[in-house]
Amino acid sequence: MEALQKLETLSSQHNLTLLHNDRLFYSKYLYRLELWLYKYRYPELMRVPTVDMWGYKVDSHIHNSFIGGMRKYAKKSGDKVRVEFKTLNYYTNDIETIEKIIAYVKRLQDKQEDITESMVELHSIKYFPGSILERNIRYRKKRLPYGKYKFQILGERLTADQYTDWQNWANNYPDSIRVESDVYKMYGTWCGESLGYILNDSMLRLAQFKLGSSINKIVEFQLRETIKNDV
Repeated sequence: MEALQKLETLSSQHNLTLLHNDRLFYSKYLYRLELWLYKYRYPELMRVPTVDMWGYKVDSHIHNSFIGGMRKYAKKSGDKVRVEFKTLNYYTNDIETIEKIIAYVKRLQDKQEDITESMVELHSIKYFPGSILERNIRYRKKRLPYGKYKFQILGERLTADQYTDWQNWANNYPDSIRVESDVYKMYGTWCGESLGYILNDSMLRLAQFKLGSSINKIVEFQLRETIKNDV
């Protein structure tokens, strides 16, 4: 609860959207800070002063320097950066890191004077309400998958015959196992694909006995009331 209060304070102070995420990011990180990049996509259009970023210099080549500096800091801190078009997502388990990045962006904006808004915008924070040990937990607020299923089984790579055998077996328990229709799975499945949803613990044990080493991961869904959550 203390962590959520800190995030709510940051959200309020810096006008950031605060949202709940139902799982760990990359099965590892609790938080994601989203930045919107603008003319960073076109570095030839703008040059900015040098700004110190914890030992890394952000110089006139703003596109490569800003993103490169963020990547270096993430690597040093055990965090992760992902850039998609005009969005930079920073993943971390440390709220203090989020605070430092926000402060850094604010300092960079101050250097831009009248072109601040064309540079970078602090957009949102997403958080997982559990702990970093809950890699296989998915938190829902309103309902379980399809209204009732507690588990999802993700499989190893299966041949067409192996998947058909599983599907035929699962069809014997239509009220307890949901195998989604997918025409492509008739040719087999890739590692990590969903093999179906399971109603409860007793049926899960039965499915585990059937599938054995063909199971890659078991995801457990739990209901948890949170302030910012729509799933």
